[in-house]
Amino acid sequence: MGATNTKKAGLTSYQLKDVAHFWYKMWQDSRALGGGPITWKLFKTAFLEIFFPREMREAKVDDFINLKQGLMNVSEYSLKFVKLSRNYISLVSNYRDEMSRFLTGMSEELEEDCRATMLQDSINLSRLMAHVQQVEGSRKKRKVREGHQSLGNSNSQRSATPRGDKLELKKGNGGDVQRPRKECGKCDLIHSGECRLGTNACFGCGKSEHGQGLPQE
Repeated sequence: MGATNTKKAGLTSYQLKDVAHFWYKMWQDSRALGGGPITWKLFKTAFLEIFFPREMREAKVDDFINLKQGLMNVSEYSLKFVKLSRNYISLVSNYRDEMSRFLTGMSEELEEDCRATMLQDSINLSRLMAHVQQVEGSRKKRKVREGHQSLGNSNSQRSATPRGDKLELKKGNGGDVQRPRKECGKCDLIHSGECRLGTNACFGCGKSEHGQGLPQE
C-alpha cells in the first residue's frame, strides 16, 4: 500500500538511530513552531544537507563517472558500480545507457567481447553483469590451460636430448655447428664420431703418423 509524502517521512524517521535519530528530534522540535507538515521532500533535503553534503555528493558523482575495473574482478566491479549508481539515476537516461556506462569501465578486452551482447533485446544490467562474469571465468580457464601446455612443451624439449650427451662445437662454413657427443661404449669416454681405440689413428686428428694420443673429450 502506498504512503503519502508526510507518512513516508514519518516512517523513515522511525528507522533513524543514534546520531541521526538525535538530529531528527532536534530538527523536528525546531520546526514545531514554524508550522507545516514534514513532507518527504523536506525531510530528504534536510537530512542530506547534514549527513550527505553537496561536496560529498559531488565527489561521489566523480567516483561514479570515473569508475574503472582496474585490479578488481568483475564481481567486485559490479558491486561497486551498483552501489555508486543507485544514487545517481539522473546520470543514466535509460537502461542501455546504464549498461554502456558499466562496460566503459571494464578492461578493454572484456568490453570488446561483451559490447555486442548489450544490444540484445532481452538483456538488462543484471544479465549483462552475469554474462561478463562468465566471459571472465572462461578467459581465466583458457589462460591456465595455455600455461600448462606451454610448460609441457618446454619439458618435452628439455627431455629430447639424452642426459649422457654433450654438444661439441665444430667450425663450418656457416659458423659454429653443434654436434652431439656421447659416451662411447668401447673406450668409456665421451667423444664424437667413430671410436679409434685399437687402431693406429690419432684420437685427435685421425692421422696415423704420430700415434694415437689421448681421445679428446
